[in-house]
Amino acid sequence: MQHLAIDQGNNHIHAALFKDGALVQMLPAFPSESWERVFQEPTSVIYSSVAKTDEHLLQYLEEKASSLLRLTSATPMPLTIAYSSSIGTDRIAAAAGAWSMAPHQPSLIIDLGTAATFDMVDSKGIYLGGSISPGLELRLRSLHEHTAKLPAVEKAGQIVWPASETSTSIRTGAVFGLLAEIEYYIRLSAGQHPKETVQVFLTGGNSSLLQKKNESSIFANHHYIVEPNLTLIGLNHILEYNS
Repeated sequence: MQHLAIDQGNNHIHAALFKDGALVQMLPAFPSESWERVFQEPTSVIYSSVAKTDEHLLQYLEEKASSLLRLTSATPMPLTIAYSSSIGTDRIAAAAGAWSMAPHQPSLIIDLGTAATFDMVDSKGIYLGGSISPGLELRLRSLHEHTAKLPAVEKAGQIVWPASETSTSIRTGAVFGLLAEIEYYIRLSAGQHPKETVQVFLTGGNSSLLQKKNESSIFANHHYIVEPNLTLIGLNHILEYNS
């Protein structure tokens, strides 16, 4: 049976079709003709949302899917969750994706989306938790919205140190600040697992951008994987575990 994984984030919906554990097709954000073709054969679906649930989408899935799993904190997991309160299903899914790609190895999952999240899974498959901070766009937007004269700046553009004009200064500060945060967590995680190799995963909408802009030895000295679809891979892993 084929699987459809759907991740509804703060700003976008991402969906992917899996067969035999492999991602075979990315789908558009909302049901379309391509979705109709997917459901021409039995399809099991997993749905995760960190935003407001799309009831129209869920109704569509309930009608079309052979089975539908809505990911919640009560869903059985391929990981042990050592977390004392509720946690975003996107973070759980990304952790499950990391565990499926690097089993029995400690992993640091860095998700660079609307928020920047840093999460740890140990070599026993225990999700330990992590931290949350503003993502790149939030950093840029907050400087404009909470100051009197700083302009709105797009993330695409020149990044240079030292910067000689305001827009470049803002962009450089946001990107270099986030890179410094990434470097800190990589070193912190490696120090907490001195006898093991920590697998670093980069995911989220800004993962490739931050990797390309990095001019230090953060990534050069650590084994890392850039996987933009880590959350979808994790959702499929959770669905397989529950099948």
